[in-house]
Amino acid sequence: MESSERLAKWSEIWKEGTMDFHRTDVTYPLRNNIDKLTNGQTGLRILVPLCGKSVDLKWLADQGHHVVGIEGIPKACEDFFEEAGMNYTETDIPEIASGKLYKSDDGKIQIYCSDIFMLNKSIIGEFDAVMDKASLTAINTEERERYIELLKSVCKPGTRMIVMVVEYDWDKRENKVPPYPFSRKDIDKLYGEWCSLEEIEKLDRTSTTGHFKNVLGVPYLSISYLVHCR
Repeated sequence: MESSERLAKWSEIWKEGTMDFHRTDVTYPLRNNIDKLTNGQTGLRILVPLCGKSVDLKWLADQGHHVVGIEGIPKACEDFFEEAGMNYTETDIPEIASGKLYKSDDGKIQIYCSDIFMLNKSIIGEFDAVMDKASLTAINTEERERYIELLKSVCKPGTRMIVMVVEYDWDKRENKVPPYPFSRKDIDKLYGEWCSLEEIEKLDRTSTTGHFKNVLGVPYLSISYLVHCR
């Protein structure tokens, strides 16, 4: 999928205000496992890819970390700072035409507004931790390896990640759009060669009305992994 086509699709979703994936509270697996993600440290540089206007950004900054988000839609970036009540600046990203960098006045939160695949290590740097709230599940199947290669390039040896996915029967779903399903086999294939993996949370939504059940239209499992880069 071309960059313009990909961003146009998500821009329309934000314009219409139909973000069924947006939550107004801190992501539970993050709150419950913050010490595992950070190894009990503060002052880490943490990446939140495809962050939207997630309140996780401010929560992580409030824990004493430097937070870098990636988001393709300007409205999502602006909404985040406005809803958080934070002053910010907006500057161009010199290497990317139409790319913007949104930065809180205290410098603790930065959001790169760009197609994620136009970014690289020389632009965004390296990270001590990554919070993948559901970024992986939003990436088109044919672009997953490209996404993983980007992560490999910006993660240090020892970087820790929380990766959240959903598992469900794709064939039973009528609306074939993200979030895409992932089995443990899928996760092992993407991360197994360069990381160790530990399942840290599993919520069974096969018989309850969980957040994504209305969105997906099918029962599902919500699974979070702690991924430790070698």
